Amino acid sequence: MGRLVIQWYRKRPRSSTPGTIPPPDHHSLPGDPLHRIEEADPETQCILGTSYASGDGVPLDYGAAMKCYRLAAEQQFARAQYHLGELYAAGRGVERDLEQAVTWWRMAAEGGDPLAQIRLADQLEPGDEADAMLRKAAKAGHTEAQYRLGARSGREGMPWLSMAASAGHPDAQRLLGLAFDRGTWVERDVEQAMAWWRKAAAGGSAAARRTLGTRYFHGDAVPQDFRRAYYWFNLAAADGDVEAGMWRDCVLPRLTPQDLAEIQEQTRAAVEDKAH
Repeated sequence: MGRLVIQWYRKRPRSSTPGTIPPPDHHSLPGDPLHRIEEADPETQCILGTSYASGDGVPLDYGAAMKCYRLAAEQQFARAQYHLGELYAAGRGVERDLEQAVTWWRMAAEGGDPLAQIRLADQLEPGDEADAMLRKAAKAGHTEAQYRLGARSGREGMPWLSMAASAGHPDAQRLLGLAFDRGTWVERDVEQAMAWWRKAAAGGSAAARRTLGTRYFHGDAVPQDFRRAYYWFNLAAADGDVEAGMWRDCVLPRLTPQDLAEIQEQTRAAVEDKAH
C-alpha cells in the first residue's frame, strides 16, 4: 500500500488548486515525495509516514516519518496522531518523550483510533478511565481490546472474550478454552475446551500447544497418545516455551526412532507453513 502511494505521488502532476490532489496520469515527475508532502491530504501523509517508518518503498527514515505524521496529526488525523505517539515513545526520529507520546495517544483516542485507545489504557492507572478506553476500542471491533476486557472483567467480560475468540485472537481462544474446561462463568464442556485450544494452537499460541500436549500425555479428555503429545510439546518449544521443552523430554523415552523422525518432520512442516 505504501509503495503504491509513493509511486502515485511521485508521478502525479502538481495541483493548481491548493489542498487538492489530482488523480495520477501517465506523466512521471521524479523526485523525493517529501518535497510535495505538504500538498497531500492527511491520509496520504500518514501512509507515506508509515512507509518511511518501515522502509517500505523508500529508505528507512524516522525523521521523514515524523514530518509526515506530524503534518497529518496537526490536521486531526487520528491514526497519524497514534503513530506520532509511537515515535515519541520509542525515541525514533525524536528524543524519547513518553509525556508527548501520551498526549498524542490521547488526541488519537479521542478521535476514535482503537490502537491509541489501547495504548492510552496501558498508560493509565487501572480504573474507570482505562476501562473506558478499552471499551471504546472493543466496541470498534478491536480484538486485542476485547480480549483484555474479557480477561480482566470476570463474568461480565465473557461476551468480550467470546467475541475476541470468535474473531481469531489466539490468547482469547486459549482463555475461553480454560473457562470451558473449568466451568468458570460458563457450563463446563471439555469438548468445547479442546476445540478452542486447537484453534488457539493453530493460531500460534505456545501455551495452548503445551496444554494440548499435556492432555494427550495424560489421556485427559482425549485418548492417551504420546506421539501427539510430543508433537504439541515440540511445536510449543520451537516457539520458546521452556516448560513445553521439559514436557517434551519426558515424552521422548516413550517414542521409537521412527516416531521421532516422523514427528520432527511434521513439526518442520508446521513451522514452515506458519512462516509462509
